[in-house]
Formats: sequence, C-alpha cells, structure tokens
Amino acid sequence: MYKMIMIDDEIEARNRIQNILDFEKLGFEVCGLYENALDALDYIELYKDIDLVVTDIKMPFMDGLQLSMLLHEKYPLIKVVIITGFDEFDYAKKALECGVIGYVMKPVTSEDFSDILTKSKNLLDEEKTLYNNISELENYKIQSKEYFTASTLDILIKEPINDYVLESISFLDLDFNYKYYQVFTMLLKDKKTLEELEYYETALKKVITETVDNEYKTEKFMHKNKFVVILKCNEHFNIRKIDVLINEILLKMNKYYSCSLYVGVSKEGEGIDCISTLYHQSNHALMHKNILEMNSVYYYSTISKNKLQPKLEEDFLNNLRFFIRYKSIDKIKEELKRIHDEFLKVDNVAQQNFLILDFSMSLMKCCSNQDALVETYGDIYEHLHSFKVIDELFEEIYKIIIDIKRINEESLKTGFSSTVNEILSYISNNYSNPDINLNTLAEEMDLSVSYICAILKKERNETFVKILTDTRINKAKELLQNPDNKIIDIAEKVGFFEPYYFSHTFKKSTGYSPKEYRSLCQKEK
Repeated sequence: MYKMIMIDDEIEARNRIQNILDFEKLGFEVCGLYENALDALDYIELYKDIDLVVTDIKMPFMDGLQLSMLLHEKYPLIKVVIITGFDEFDYAKKALECGVIGYVMKPVTSEDFSDILTKSKNLLDEEKTLYNNISELENYKIQSKEYFTASTLDILIKEPINDYVLESISFLDLDFNYKYYQVFTMLLKDKKTLEELEYYETALKKVITETVDNEYKTEKFMHKNKFVVILKCNEHFNIRKIDVLINEILLKMNKYYSCSLYVGVSKEGEGIDCISTLYHQSNHALMHKNILEMNSVYYYSTISKNKLQPKLEEDFLNNLRFFIRYKSIDKIKEELKRIHDEFLKVDNVAQQNFLILDFSMSLMKCCSNQDALVETYGDIYEHLHSFKVIDELFEEIYKIIIDIKRINEESLKTGFSSTVNEILSYISNNYSNPDINLNTLAEEMDLSVSYICAILKKERNETFVKILTDTRINKAKELLQNPDNKIIDIAEKVGFFEPYYFSHTFKKSTGYSPKEYRSLCQKEK
C-alpha cells in the first residue's frame, strides 16, 4: 500500500475527491487532506514516507508549480499529480518539467482520477521492482565492490600501510595473508582515450587471469593511466617464471588486441608493509623507458645494480621534500649549487640521464598536487631532459621548486573547510534570491549535489536548506528592528516569494511571528 496526500484550498473539492474512489483498491492510503501546500510540507518533512502528492495547481501562499519544484529538489522520490483547469493548461505543462508525472483536468471524474492513480502505482511498482531485483542488486554489489577494491588498492600502493587500509582489506575480504609480494606496472605505449583505456583494462584483466593466476595469486587494477598487478605467494618468486609470464602477456595483448605495453617490475618484498615500496620500484623501473627505449620490460633489480648512485641523491634527493617544505629559498639555492657542482663531475651521458630521472621523480613526490605540476610542465623528465646546458637545467629545476612551494601552499588552503566557506559565501551573497537552491549552488561551484550535502554534513552537521533558512531568518531579524521596514518588503528582501510562507517559516524557527518578534524588540528598547 502506497501513501498519498491531497492538497486543495477548497474544502468541497477535497471532500469530493476523497469520496469518488475506493483508494485502497487502487493501492493507496490517504494520509491527509490539506488546504495549503505549507501544511502539507510540514507533514512530509515530519514523516518523510509519502509516495504520492495530488495537488491543485492554483492555491494561496504556495501554488502547485512552486510545490512541485520544491518536492522535485528535496524529495525526488515523491510522485506528484496536479489538478488543473482548462485555462491553467500552459501552467500545468511547466509543472511537467519539474518531475510531475501527470495531471487531471477539472472537473475531476472518477474515471480520470482512477487512471492517473493507476499510472502512479505502476510507476511506483516499477521503481520498487527495479531496486528490489536481486540480480540487479548483485550486479550493483559486484560493481561497487570492484570500485572500492580499486580505491583501497590505490591507497595501498601510494602510502605506507595504515589502519584504514587494513580495515578496508578486511571489509572487502581481500586476501593479503601472504609472505612475499612483487609488483609490476604496465603502461600502454600509445596514448589512448578514456574509453580505450577501459577496453584495454578489461582485456588485460582477462589475459592476466588466464596467464598468471594459475601460477600466482594476484590483485589487478588501474591506477590513473597505468595497470598495476600485485603478485602474492608464500614462497620466493621464480624470476625466470615471472619473465616468461610477462612475455606471454605481451604476446597475447599484441596478437589479440593489437596493444603494445611497457612493463616495470619491482624486486621481491616480504609482508604487506612493503607493497607501497614495491609499487614505487616498479614505477621507477618503468620510467627508464625514456632512457633505454630498446626494451618493453624493465626490472628494478637490474636497473639498481647497473645504476651509478652519486652522493647527491643520498644527500638531497631523498630529503627534497624536507627542503621544499621547511628550508628557506636561500638554503635551497645553496643545496642546488652543491648538487650542480656534483653533477658536473658526472661525464657519462647515461648516468646524467639517470640523475635527471631521479630529480624528476623526487620533484613529483614533493608536490601535493601533481596534476597541477604536469599541467604546467608536462612530463617532468622529458621537460628537464630537453635542457642541454647544465646551468640552464638547474635554473629550471629551481623554477620548478618555486612552483612546487606555491602549489603546496595553495593546497593547504583548499579542502573541505575551503569548500564550506565558498558555500557559505554563496548563500550569504544570494539568500535574497528566491530561486536559490542546491542545484543552482552545485552548478555555480561545479560540484555535485550529493558532494555538497555530504561536506556540509561532515563539517557543520547541517543541511543546505537549514543554513539558507537560518541566514534568511537572521537577516529578517535585523530588518525587523527597524519599524519603517514593512514585513511584506522584508519577506521579499530575504528571499521569500510569499509573505505567508515567510511568516510560517519565521514562527517555526523563532517561536514568534514577525509581528510578535518586532513587538518584543520594541519593548526591549
């Protein structure tokens, strides 16, 4: 049985509609009859279990169109049917744009009303069936688990292990009770569109499942534009076997999907704590495609053995984040000068390229918003590698460090608090506009409605409507202090389209009508 209410300012019309049909046979329970939309809204906000609202289109205080718009915004699951006269037909068509599912022409007949209620019930049944469909729910559950699994693994490879990740792993029933781990990261050789990336992600999952999962347990997922595979085993990995498996993956992807890949392979690590390090190793190895360029597979173990490890990397690059965050510009200049002098001692071009690669990766790690850095400079390694004069190279590195400091400072100012301040500012500047709502705010800030609701709940434990209403009422209190301000004008100035609705809301918020509140203020003076 679905619940409904009816709204009409004429008592005879309300009684007639209630008596022309057996609502229970049509699947509805009439929970209330109201003479205006404001009283009906109070009921809806109190119980929040109404499925259908049948309303006259012309009423005092708040008409059917305004009610439809408000319900569509705040209670989108409620179906609305309007009752309209012939001369209101164009008005009714506007209501259909606000989510109204249909209308009944006056004078209302039992046949017309029965038809619209049947249509309403069918729509409600379809929605209920859709969300109660077990197979659909199972598919949604699978998709949701895949999404949250990828998000958890994404954090696992980027940061040291923490309680949140461990709880997520347990909740998602992921198995990380293995002794040894190894990571390889794959990158498409040619740039692809988002749709193509999704296609190749599916292909890679299929190929890896068929090729690797018979030998080792795996977790596989996309991280930005790269495909990451975590191998799990209770015995030491067989490097030769790994090499054969990767080669087979590359051959299958090339033959069946015309897809060429670069692969970076980490060392073996012990325990779940090492996975973040292993990912960085595989990614570090993968970046050598810019230097070596003759291979498709790059092993971190091979690269680290053959690579010159000058003192500068030890003294500066591993501590670059500390310098950028806590050292003065003068100190950074001094350190760069020392590195510059060390760099001049390296006369092997390949070794210089390795050092530039280390610089690139360290700079990226130091930046709190890597996308902003990439937007300015593109691939950092390729950008730095384009400088052939060492003095110019270090001038550019200094310039990038200055940009990183700026980006990091800006990032500190952003986040939840900053977004909330923007929302409050928007409300403060626009409360007098009666058309302001969550959708106009979301459009203005380029955010989703659900995100705005969530962030306000998290930061202030309030809803958008509550903040907007409080802002309007507080401003109205200020204006009521001046006896020269008419209440009807105050209502308009603070964003209420109807004086009665303003009085209704003001009393609900303060316990006094605007007139009573003004009198109290006068007595206190």
